Amino acid sequence: MYNGDLRVVTSQRETLRGWLEERRIRRDIPSYVTETGIYPGPAHDDTDPEKDYIRQAAGMATYGYLFANQPDTYMFNWCVRHRVEERKDQLVTRTPYGPAANTFTPYGNMLLMQSRMKDTRVPAVSKDSLEGDNGVYALASKDRTGASLMVWNWQHVNDRSYRAIIDMSRMPSDLRHGPVRRLMYRIDQTTSNYFADPAKAELQMVDKRIIRPGRTHTEIVDLPPNAIYLIVLERV
Repeated sequence: MYNGDLRVVTSQRETLRGWLEERRIRRDIPSYVTETGIYPGPAHDDTDPEKDYIRQAAGMATYGYLFANQPDTYMFNWCVRHRVEERKDQLVTRTPYGPAANTFTPYGNMLLMQSRMKDTRVPAVSKDSLEGDNGVYALASKDRTGASLMVWNWQHVNDRSYRAIIDMSRMPSDLRHGPVRRLMYRIDQTTSNYFADPAKAELQMVDKRIIRPGRTHTEIVDLPPNAIYLIVLERV
């Protein structure tokens, strides 16, 4: 039930297509992954769940990326509040005072990050080779309001950090001219993390400024294990 390498899911659509072909059923019937998580059942990495909360956030971002690369495949995030397994919670549920209202876990904040991305996915490439499934991932999008990039360092239980140099070239032409508002959000072991500081549980904007990108724009971000960044560029 528990696999240390999330890439185990990358061939699932191709396997399903093979089953459909064997039965002379259309290959493009969509598949819905209705429950997804890196901790099936009561599985965990640490008995103290604090580090597992951020692993769940980065792991679910990675699962979403791997499923999004497979055609006709739709992953459901799971779940809002779990009856017994706190690592699965999107909302903070287990406190000395009971469930917290309108307060996201790091996993919930990752979903909020994704909701602030733009409508249409565009190419984004990480040049560093993965070590197994561990390493830096990138997901980019655009629409008429601007562009966005989510980048994260999935390390699971490993401890490698990266300094990521982000080259945001080939941006929409209307962002290359004139001022652009750049917003930056972060989730990690101490940021946007109720379990580190309940007063700063909400998704934290760590930088906001006006820039003039020109033909390209470069950002440098430090990614400790399982940290997640979102960069949003919007016309002023």
